[in-house]
Amino acid sequence: MIRSDLRTYLKSRSGLTDLVGGASDPRLYLSNIPQAPALANYPCVVYRRASGGYEHELDGSAGKASPLFEFHVFGTDPDDVEAIGNQLRLALDGFCGTMGDTAVDCVTIDDEFDDYIETKIGDDLVGFHRTVLEFTIQHDVAIPVFS
Repeated sequence: MIRSDLRTYLKSRSGLTDLVGGASDPRLYLSNIPQAPALANYPCVVYRRASGGYEHELDGSAGKASPLFEFHVFGTDPDDVEAIGNQLRLALDGFCGTMGDTAVDCVTIDDEFDDYIETKIGDDLVGFHRTVLEFTIQHDVAIPVFS
């Protein structure tokens, strides 16, 4: 499955994992950030499939999917956030090959933007820098068979 294979692949990229907690337990989260202990979870990457799509031919499935994944990089230091975003770009943009059990045709970066978020953690007001990178990951999927 692409989500878990993507995480496994990213965990193998030491340039990235060195910045988000190390290879044994990197702060690469699917969809949400664990709530406790709050500041120990930063900097981090939260990723999600923002949209999906499957390719079709006239007679059915083409056996390809092209989901858009968003990677949200959060941290209190803007330089850390930029470095992590750059490592994501280096790990993914232009990748063609295998991620775990998933055959990937091509990964392309579609967009990147930054912002700043203030939130309350406990009694403290904390500011987070955020970079969002969007990648389309075209990969093979099983073709449905009907009997």
